[in-house]
Amino acid sequence: MTFELPHDPYDLAVKTVARVAPWTFFRVAGFPAEPDEVRLEDTGVIVKELHADNVLLYDGSPEEPPFGLCLEYVWSFDRDRLRGWILKALTLEESLNRVVILLVIYLRPGPARSAPDRLVRAAAGLSNEYRFERVFLWEFAERIRNGEFPELAPFLILWEDEDAEGILREEKQIIRASGLPEPVEKEVLGTAYLLGLQYASRRVVDAVFREDVMKLEEMGLIGERIAERLAEADLRARTEGLEKGREEGREEGREEGREEGRVEEARALCFRLLRKRFGELPYEWVRRIEHTDAEGCATLLERALEVETLPELWQATE
Repeated sequence: MTFELPHDPYDLAVKTVARVAPWTFFRVAGFPAEPDEVRLEDTGVIVKELHADNVLLYDGSPEEPPFGLCLEYVWSFDRDRLRGWILKALTLEESLNRVVILLVIYLRPGPARSAPDRLVRAAAGLSNEYRFERVFLWEFAERIRNGEFPELAPFLILWEDEDAEGILREEKQIIRASGLPEPVEKEVLGTAYLLGLQYASRRVVDAVFREDVMKLEEMGLIGERIAERLAEADLRARTEGLEKGREEGREEGREEGREEGRVEEARALCFRLLRKRFGELPYEWVRRIEHTDAEGCATLLERALEVETLPELWQATE
């Protein structure tokens, strides 16, 4: 079975956990599946015309018949996508010849808490209703800390990023103490590293995962993506450094290095405050901030106080 690596770090993080520890999502849904009872199915082969985030299969036992989970990972409820989710689950059920339960996993606190858990269609006094399961992942924070769900430790920083370095060190301790199989542990550590880069500087993340960064080749698919991202960042830094060195000389180059540090701090502050103001940032915003200088970050923060939504902020700062 082959898997395409998503470029969105959050998407990749959840899909990595589903791939290396699929039993986790049965357990958060309330079903006590064991590791040797579940597996990840390749939906691209089963239903090519539909894209499902993940489909996990439970192959049955004397107590329970086989069934599947169709997983959807989202930041907030989108009513327009609901019919598509239900269609996927029902189509997969037909293709797999087993019950498939739709499980919607919300990754961040916010308006999602009041999102519906069913789709109702009514007309002329007649109605249909389809109910589905929901999981609010942040509600498992204490159980993650207690060691019940160590595979989900990388997601703690999504909910508590005030002390990013402290949270990353806590995540690492939980994972190291978990007793997970070594291949699983390595990819979960890689997931923590990847998500850490979204909330802290590379210097901080490297300091926490120093010995693990040297073993990216042992982290499987997640290590490949991290290696790609770091290689791209290093290439950009080297290219910029060479150009600046040629143009400005060593002294000016050192000043530019200090300026880059100020820019990095400005971007980190921008990420934190915009997330506090608007919630999790879409991928296009992450890319924009990563390419914004310190002055641009200051402008974004000033305008953020004057608007109500991210689209308005985008328009006000174009």
